[in-house]
Amino acid sequence: MTRDRALLALILLAFWSALAYSGSVSPLFLPEPHAVVVSFWRGLVSGSILRDIAATMARVLTGFLLGGAVGVTGGIFLGYWKRLHNASIPFLDFLRSVPVTAILPLFLLAFGIGDTAKIAAIAWASALMMLINTVLGVASVPPTRLMVAATLRASSYQRLVHVILPDALPQIFIGIRTAISFAVVVAVVSEMLLSTTSGIGASIYNSSVMYRTEDVYVGIILTGAIGYLLNLATARLDARIVHWRAR
Repeated sequence: MTRDRALLALILLAFWSALAYSGSVSPLFLPEPHAVVVSFWRGLVSGSILRDIAATMARVLTGFLLGGAVGVTGGIFLGYWKRLHNASIPFLDFLRSVPVTAILPLFLLAFGIGDTAKIAAIAWASALMMLINTVLGVASVPPTRLMVAATLRASSYQRLVHVILPDALPQIFIGIRTAISFAVVVAVVSEMLLSTTSGIGASIYNSSVMYRTEDVYVGIILTGAIGYLLNLATARLDARIVHWRAR
């Protein structure tokens, strides 16, 4: 599998090189691979890349943790109370149909142009993803398991810890993996659209304004790499924690 992935990466790199070096595509849209490498090295030596990564990651993790805590807590509550769950379905469907970019101006008005607005947007997106998946996980707990727990006179806390959460955790981790990837996207977009001087999104925007396409590609590749690594980390955490999941 690793060999196949490496082979595919080489094929894509060869295709990119063929297009760029042959002049088939303007460097304004597709820079040469070595130009992107030089741009990356220049940013690494100057420290600008590390500063941008640190700024973006700080926003991503802060917003994700805040949103995740709210989403999981709210999802458990909504999923457990069936009547409230049924009543909230249209509202959840409405909220997840509204793109975060559409409500970024509201965060800007509420929190200004500082980091708070960006973190709030990331937290909103993360909370929504976590809420929906947690609700699905809790609502899918077999009623017979809850009936057995009630027959054994398990307390509400015992039912939550020993019945509901173990059954809901696989779906919750799906929400975690979705939310962390979405948090990276929202962070970069908010850095591009809301005034900021640091972060990968700000670097991409500033580079595009200056027509430094190779720097734009560096930002795009960094965004994808960060999203991939975070998703990989949560997948491994999922495999370690939810060890009872049928695979």
